[in-house]
Amino acid sequence: METALAIPGIAQETEPVLYAFNAEDMRTAQVKLLQWLDRKIVTERAQAKEFAENLEIARRSKWRVSLLERQLEKAKNRIKFFLKFRAAVQAGYQPIPDLFMHNFAVRTKRLKPIAQTREDKWFPSIPNEPAQHLPAGEGENRNPSQLVKKGEYKNEKGEIIRWVQTTKYQDWLDFPFALAGTALLTETQRALQLKVFDEVGSITPRSKGDPIIAGRISGGGLTAMFLIAWFLDLKEYR
Repeated sequence: METALAIPGIAQETEPVLYAFNAEDMRTAQVKLLQWLDRKIVTERAQAKEFAENLEIARRSKWRVSLLERQLEKAKNRIKFFLKFRAAVQAGYQPIPDLFMHNFAVRTKRLKPIAQTREDKWFPSIPNEPAQHLPAGEGENRNPSQLVKKGEYKNEKGEIIRWVQTTKYQDWLDFPFALAGTALLTETQRALQLKVFDEVGSITPRSKGDPIIAGRISGGGLTAMFLIAWFLDLKEYR
């Protein structure tokens, strides 16, 4: 099953739908996926080059350029996305459906968390630090749950208003599984050191056992999730 993507001035590129029903199929699909990604990156770079040329013409002609600038920025982000996608596949990671994940690491170049302050009559909270969607190899993996300071004051009505404000990153990543085996920890560390995934986290089944460690990459309006590691505790089947 194939569809076609046509870009002016560029040869048509087929978009394969990959199926895998066993381990051998997975290995074959991995090869085909890498071949497709190589072609896709060439196509995306050609598209970005065309946007850049159009933007230069528009600037010389003193036309409005805001739309072209957004198109070029999105095209650059798509290239970064597919480069990270390829790097993850080359490292042996399998793409999986994008599932809800509890992040315990986000990749960022920010030296401090985003400055955020929240106020409320009850107990305000700060949203977790977002990933920056950087190129592969850049930034550091940080705990998305920032350190904060808290306080309170009385407003003009005499009501107690509580506030919370970000201060700095935590010095550690909060790996969520205290009883995980050494192999799971080692594989998770390998994925973090690769610096390809924008987010790394856990997917916990409804049974709260046998967790999955996954990584997510994003950019240019696209998202992909990859299986990093999982374990099966056979004691549950006694």
